Formats: sequence, C-alpha cells, structure tokens
Amino acid sequence: MRLIRRSFLAGTILLSGLPFNAHAEQTTLRVGQAISIFRPMFEEAVKLFQVDNPDIQVKLEVAPGEQPEMIQELLRKAVVNDLPDVTFQGYNYLRVVADRGLAVPLDPFIAADTDWKGGAFSPSVADSARVKGTAYGLGVGFSFPMLYYNATLVEEVLGNKPFPTDWDDIVSLAGAIKAKHPNIIGGFVRSNAATFQALIESHGGKLMSADDKTIAFNGPAGKSVFGLLRDFGQAGQSSMTMTTPQSRQAFVSGAIGIFTDSSSLLSKHTQEIAGKFRLGVTALPVPAPAGRVPAAGIAAVMTAKDPKQQEAAWRFLKFLTGPKGQLLVARNTSYLPTNSVAVEKDPALKAFLGSQPNLAPALESIGKASPWYAFPGQNSAKIDKTIEDIMQSTSSLKLPPEQALLELTQQVERLL
Repeated sequence: MRLIRRSFLAGTILLSGLPFNAHAEQTTLRVGQAISIFRPMFEEAVKLFQVDNPDIQVKLEVAPGEQPEMIQELLRKAVVNDLPDVTFQGYNYLRVVADRGLAVPLDPFIAADTDWKGGAFSPSVADSARVKGTAYGLGVGFSFPMLYYNATLVEEVLGNKPFPTDWDDIVSLAGAIKAKHPNIIGGFVRSNAATFQALIESHGGKLMSADDKTIAFNGPAGKSVFGLLRDFGQAGQSSMTMTTPQSRQAFVSGAIGIFTDSSSLLSKHTQEIAGKFRLGVTALPVPAPAGRVPAAGIAAVMTAKDPKQQEAAWRFLKFLTGPKGQLLVARNTSYLPTNSVAVEKDPALKAFLGSQPNLAPALESIGKASPWYAFPGQNSAKIDKTIEDIMQSTSSLKLPPEQALLELTQQVERLL
C-alpha cells in the first residue's frame, strides 16, 4: 500500500497513491495556483480529500510568488490552453477570470447540490466570490489587514500604555523605536494594491466610482494615504526598500517594530517568531467615521470544461468549504472561515477559533467589512503593480505625496 508518492516536475507537486480500489475508474484533478506560502496546508488538504474521495487523484501545482504572480501564471496557461481544473485566486482577481471566460459559473452546481439545499453552507461562501451577481468561485477564507508589532520593542517606548489607535501616534511610535534602535526599522507599511485599498477605504474613500468609469482615490483619502506613506518613510522605512517576502522575514526576525500584513499570516508569523520576541496585533486604524476595511482572501475557482472534471472539481471545492476544509484552512493560515454554518455546527472548528485571541482584531474588522474591488478591463494586474511601485517610491521618499498621487492617477487612467 502506497501512502504518498511525490514527483517534482517543473515546480509541480504530484500527490497521489493514497489507498483506493485499483479497479475503480480514476479521475486526475489538476489544482493550480496554490499559494506557495501555504504549501503544507494545500498538501494536507489533498491528502485528506483523497481519503474521502479515493477515485480522484489530485495533481497540485504550487504557484510562484503570491497573488499577482498567481493570476499571471493562470493567464499564461490560458494562452497555451493548459488550464488546471481548479485554481486559487484572490477576490481581487475574480473579475479578471470571469471577464475572460476562464471561470465556470457555479450557480447551477449550487442549485443542484443536496448538501447546499440542506443548509450545510452559508450564503457567504458563494456570495463572497460573486461577480455581477454570478458565483464564479467559492470563498475558502477571509482575511483583513492588521498591524503586527514587536511588543518587546513597543513596551520599551510606551511602558504599560496601550498600543495607539491612530496613525499619527503610530508613526511617532515607529520613530521612537528607530531612535532607540538605529539598526531596526521602526515601522513598515507594505506596498501593494491590497494595502492601498485598505488605507483608501479606511480613510473614507473609494478606488473608483460606482459605475467603474471615474477614478475616486485621488481625493482627500488619497492625499492622506500618500502623506502617511511619506511619514513612515521619514520615520525610518526609507532606510531600506524590501519586497513583501523580505519585509516579512525582517519582521519575524525582529528587524521591524510595526508591520502591516494580512490576518491570514498570523499562524505563520507566530510560528516563525517562536519566542524571539512577544508578538502583538491590533486592528488597522479606521480614521473616517464611515471608513471600511476590505475583506481579502482566496477563492477556489472551477476552470474545468469537461463534465467529468467538473464533477471532481465541485467535490474538491465543497471539501475546502466544508467543516474539514475550513478547520484545515483556519489552523494553517489564520484565514477566517467563510462558512459560518461550519463554525456553528463543527465543535472542533468553533473551539479552535475560540482559542485564538490574536484573531480578535480580524474578527473586529468584520463589522466594517467591504467587498474587495477589482479594476475593470484587461489591465487590472498591471494597475496593481503600478500601485505597488508608486507606493514604494513614496515610502522611500523618492516621490513627494502630491506627485505620487498625480502620477498614480494618470497611469491608472491610461490603463483603464
């Protein structure tokens, strides 16, 4: 009896060989664009799924990089007609896969599914992955931006005072940490489209008008956001330019005092810090009275066109959003479950969430949650990269806030 067979070919992991009836007809299911930082979780998910579904052999393809690289890999595979049967994509890229006809609408599967009719899945599972009213995926996990901080360094400056809740005091704290420890970056705001949308909406703004025709981030909210990026640069962030992987490694090693990141990284950061310092977390400040916090995360999208492959893909999607899959995701990633029915009915999942006090800031953000926005047209990925570049130029003090906002507005207008 073979338990696991792994074959590494061109960055692809082949997981197979779990016990099954040798005479049963096998279906090979290609699952692509699995997020590399959660590779162990996806491997375990495949193993558990195949225990319950021995007639399906899953070929798991781990994507290079993060969400921007994942969508680009999928688009390249579409050009050469090499799509997987299931792909994982961030909510901000669902519009791209839907508009290009790559995603299979799931409403017919939902309508015909007896478990769905029986109330085993909350509406949020499908509603979180809808584009213009149609479900093009199932939400696997929610995440919210949070502030992570080195509580050991913060206590040196604040003593027993609570962590500040407004940006001015947070920037001041970052500067004080830098002053005490010149080799440490006091505060670091990651440059990417996810952070940008969260900052814009928490300051009361929007990325685009409701009809998707007019840029809306270039008003007071945009001015505040780019001013904030400059302030962090002046407080020490400009001393080093880092990619997202580099900044995450710097934080868990103790080289950054205050750090913006997703709640889905909580488990990973906690494990990697492993006693190096005390970890603190808090909700992202929401300066505007009507400010919102966009819910990010990942969705599982069916791209299979063959009916037999679709049936296998649907079973895999249901597994991930059912009790076993949601518990696995929560334990390994700190994504919040999308299936509230599973949370209420599964004792193990409910107990696990109750044992994670550091998830409280993310849970606190749910009341201010807003849908994830994706720019219209074929250039949404290019727009996201443009946002990243100009944010980084501002926090590194290469561009003043006013010029950065103007350049971003002009470049996005050209790409729309």
